[in-house]
This record gives sequence, C-alpha cells and structure tokens, in this order.
Amino acid sequence: MIASLEAAVFGLAAVVGLLVPLIVVIRVVTGRRARRERRLRPRAELSLAQYLAGSGGPPSVTAGGERAVLLGVALEAMADLRGSERARLAGLLERLGYVSEAASRLRTGRRAVRRRAAETLSAIGTPAAAPVLTASLADRGCTGAHDLRAHARRGRRRGDRPRDCLLRAA
Repeated sequence: MIASLEAAVFGLAAVVGLLVPLIVVIRVVTGRRARRERRLRPRAELSLAQYLAGSGGPPSVTAGGERAVLLGVALEAMADLRGSERARLAGLLERLGYVSEAASRLRTGRRAVRRRAAETLSAIGTPAAAPVLTASLADRGCTGAHDLRAHARRGRRRGDRPRDCLLRAA
C-alpha cells in the first residue's frame, strides 16, 4: 500500500515537473505575440484606413507576423464595412493571397485549422471563396462550415442558389 502511494506521489511530482516548464513556455510565447500585436497593429490599421480612403496604396506585408496582424485587423474591419469599401477590402485580401492561403488550409488534417480557414473565407466573402466553401460543407468537424451549412439550408428553403447563400453568409 505504501509503495503504491509512493509511486503515485513520484508520478504526480513528475507531472508537476513537466507542467511548470510548459506553462512558462506558453506564457513566454503568448507575451511575445501580444508585444508583436501591440507593435504592428497601429501600422496595419493606418495602412488599411489609408487604402480604403483612397489616399494610399495597398498595404505591404513581408513577414508572417505582419500578415497575421493585417488579417486580424482586416477581418475586424470587414464586420463594420458595407458596400464598396467592403468589396474593396475583400479584393485586397484576395490579391494579397489570404483567400488562397485559407483555401489551402481547408485541406489540412487538423480540425481547428480547417475551422479557422472556413471562418476566414466566410468572413471575406469573395466570389473566389464560394467554390472552396461549398466543398468544405461536407466537413462535419468544421464549425465554420457548420454555420455555413445552416445558412445555406435556410437560403435553399427560400429558393436561393447555394453559391449565393454562402456569399451572403459573410
């Protein structure tokens, strides 16, 4: 009995010994991401605002961190924009390769990556995203695709074409 308790204590100590460094690493990585976001976000917001106002060219992104921050800022702006500004921003994201990047992530093995890709494509809502999103509707593990399936079913009941339902979901 005592031997099994000692084994349990040693096992728990080993688990704690592994968890503490893991927590430290996660906090360091999270802190770096937050600092990068704070540093890059104002520039991304300014460049997108200038582009949408017509006073600047398309934003230039070079590093992966800049791309991620620009996409985050653009997706937040997509929720607030309507009409020609929204279409212009969607076209920019398509030209910068965000649509093709998300489309390629829909074919990965990880469910969370596929879900984020479907949510990104549905938020951007360009006509180029419709065929890819239609193909992703069969993916039961994709929450974004689940939302799109529900929206497409409602649209089909009204008599809409599936492609129009997907683009309206954005």
